[in-house]
Amino acid sequence: MGFISFIFSTIFGIIGFIFSVILYILTAFGLYTLSKRDGIPHAWIAWIPICQLYLIGALINDKVLGLNNAKWILVLAPIVAGIICSFLNSDLMIGIVQLLVYILEASAYYKLFMIYKPERAMLYLITGFIITPLLGLYTFLIRNNPRHQIAN
Repeated sequence: MGFISFIFSTIFGIIGFIFSVILYILTAFGLYTLSKRDGIPHAWIAWIPICQLYLIGALINDKVLGLNNAKWILVLAPIVAGIICSFLNSDLMIGIVQLLVYILEASAYYKLFMIYKPERAMLYLITGFIITPLLGLYTFLIRNNPRHQIAN
């Protein structure tokens, strides 16, 4: 029984890894294409995972939730939240910190989708945060859409 479990877990692990690599490539290519087309310098950083948040901040005109410097806020918020959570002993407080980062990233993605696919922005946001890998797929799908003007 142990050998069969090992085989199945190995097969599912390989399938999961391949699926993750494909989604990573789609996300990076989508952000790279959007950044290159919008004239954002160093669009190649779309291939560096944490830098993808920087590009999202640049694509949404560097403003999220009324805060300026969205590029840096989006990059630093998960890092700072991780450091803060490492010192917290309360699961409730850790959950609150993680929820704040989640809200920040959700609003950035919503604004990104409003700029490039306004008629489906809410659908993309809700389904993307229920099934997280869809965010990468949606980023790939909007890569060739025209940019729409929205209010900051």
